[in-house]
Amino acid sequence: MTSEQRSLIRFVLFYAVSTLILLSTLALFFYTNQKSQILINEQKKMQSYATEFTWKLQDVHQQPDDVYYPQHNKYRSAIYDSSHKLIFSDFTPPIINWAKELYQQDDKLFLIKKVKPHFLGTSFLIIATKTNSEPLKQLQKNVLIVMLILFTVVLLLSYFLGNQFIKPMRQSIELLDNFIKDTTHELNTPVSIILTNIEATSSIIKDEKLNKYMRRLEIAARTISNLYDSLTFLKLNHDTDKSDKTFNLSLLLQERLQYFELHFHSRKLKVDAQIDENVMMYANVENIRILIDNLLSNAIKYNKRDGKIAVILNEQFLEVADNGIGIPSDKLNSIQERFVRGKNSSEGGFGIGLHIVKIITKNYGYKLEIKSEESKGTIVRITW
Repeated sequence: MTSEQRSLIRFVLFYAVSTLILLSTLALFFYTNQKSQILINEQKKMQSYATEFTWKLQDVHQQPDDVYYPQHNKYRSAIYDSSHKLIFSDFTPPIINWAKELYQQDDKLFLIKKVKPHFLGTSFLIIATKTNSEPLKQLQKNVLIVMLILFTVVLLLSYFLGNQFIKPMRQSIELLDNFIKDTTHELNTPVSIILTNIEATSSIIKDEKLNKYMRRLEIAARTISNLYDSLTFLKLNHDTDKSDKTFNLSLLLQERLQYFELHFHSRKLKVDAQIDENVMMYANVENIRILIDNLLSNAIKYNKRDGKIAVILNEQFLEVADNGIGIPSDKLNSIQERFVRGKNSSEGGFGIGLHIVKIITKNYGYKLEIKSEESKGTIVRITW
């Protein structure tokens, strides 16, 4: 995942999560308010029936022989005296919460109304009705639908805004990529010509002092050539043959060690190579060459003068170790990212070597292990 994609995802997630929290708060407030309104409306209906019931209770009080106890198909009622003793009811009342005028218990809603004058000795009237859950269910459904619609709109909006915010960064990256492409393309030809002429001149001229200067030029030219290979791998994806095939990894590794021999000599590095014969590998030769070159290049650049490099190759793994400056512990987790360097060195570097190694090993499903201790050295092992 590119840094641009990570930035966009972080922005969208932050925008979406913060909006979701805000929408949830508003939805909860709205739901609570609407629920209260539904209960208030039901309370008004119950109070209206309670008033009607009181009138009917008066008729029962005045004509007890001719009038029956008032009943309703929706509401149930119970009458109590001043000491909260039940006088009569048309249902089995539960334990009454006398501290509240309106309350909900289980699936029923209860209303307590004081009665004056006290017909039939009644001081309190209890009206009960079964709670209608349909309005609340419909309210919940509507709130969820609205939240889902708004959240979807916010996600789309955040994605659009995120793209607009990172557009300048994308343009800068594209400009940098184009610059690297143009630069590396222009570098390849002169570097190849320099290397060819250095080799030809060294074979003709026998002056040891002059050959010493020529070797320095060759080291510098090869360093540029390695950088060119890394940049083209990282950025360009040239139309070269990238098909995998079986090849002799042992011979390739020996060839690359010979290629870096001048670098080893210039830094007075002692190389201990333990290479098993005929280790075969199925991969793209050019990619593995770039991988080996970056491992050896890092072992040279971040080593100390008169240091040591140990190279081990067998059927299970390739390992390159050095006793150089090492990698700080706080950078071990990020050292494989692009442009991240463990430490500055006199040889410089762009922090792309281990990133390229990570890409190649990941593409082939190899295991990359890096162990390092500051001022003591680094061990990089690739297991297949």
